[in-house]
Amino acid sequence: MAIDRTGRGAVTVPAGDGDGEARRAPRAGEPREAPAPDAADPRVTALAAAVARLRVDLRAHPAHPSDRAPAEEALAELAAMAADGAPDVARLHGALLVVAGAVGSVSAVAPAVAEVRDVIELFGSAPRRRPAGEPRAESVS
Repeated sequence: MAIDRTGRGAVTVPAGDGDGEARRAPRAGEPREAPAPDAADPRVTALAAAVARLRVDLRAHPAHPSDRAPAEEALAELAAMAADGAPDVARLHGALLVVAGAVGSVSAVAPAVAEVRDVIELFGSAPRRRPAGEPRAESVS
């Protein structure tokens, strides 16, 4: 580890473009470089894998839950959002609610449902809705 001008340790990482130069890794709070356009968000990759696993587990389950069709539709929506590369957080949580409500009580697929839930939580919490009857906040100009 090298010591930079501030006296703190600086970690260098390869630049990744093959030029052989190294750059300092950003510290907490410093802006980070945007990922390369072809670099996939690891959360999206994890979402696609978790959805695929749940679909396989659900197909392998011998009993057919009565709400299987809505669960499969929600899983198809999750897979489509993952394929798009930029899922909408509110839609992720909505689809998760449908899946959990439809097959959440099936113990054979519970680990796969939990995996999908854990990955969706990586995207952040769903936007909160305003309770009925609560006035909208006035914007200050």
